[in-house]
Amino acid sequence: MSPFRHVLVATDFSECSKVALDTAIELARRYSAALTLVHVFAIPVYPYMDIVPMAVDIETPAREAASEELQKALTTARSQLPSAVAVLKQGGAVWEQILATARGVGADLIVLGTHGRTGVSHALIGSVAERVVRHSPVPVLTVCRPKEG
Repeated sequence: MSPFRHVLVATDFSECSKVALDTAIELARRYSAALTLVHVFAIPVYPYMDIVPMAVDIETPAREAASEELQKALTTARSQLPSAVAVLKQGGAVWEQILATARGVGADLIVLGTHGRTGVSHALIGSVAERVVRHSPVPVLTVCRPKEG
C-alpha cells in the first residue's frame, strides 16, 4: 500500500515554492498519487476602504495574475503528471485556506516551501508554513532552498 494517495502542494510562485512543486511532483510520481496545486491570494484591506469608494477594481487583475501564474505551475506539473489539478482560493488566512483545500481534496500529504525567516522578520510577517505544520491533521513536508554561497 502506498503511504500517500493525494499530495497537495501550496504555491506562492516564489523560488521556494518551485522547489516544493518539484518535490511534490516527484513524491506523487513515486507513490502514484494524485497531485493538487493550491494558491491563495488576498486583496489587502485598509481601514478606509469602506469610507472612500474604490474607483479601481484591484480584485480582477489580482485574480487574473494569480490564475496565470497558477496555470504555468500546473503546466509544469502536468508535463510529468497529466492528471494534476489546480485550485485558486481568495481571501482568509492563507494557512487556513491551505488546510481547507487539503481537507476538500482528501490530501494525505501537504508540501510547501518555507522562506526560512527568523527573528524579527518571522515575528512580524509570521509563517504560513509554521501554522500549516501546527494545525495540519496530515503530514507536512516543508522544503527550503539551500542558501547559495
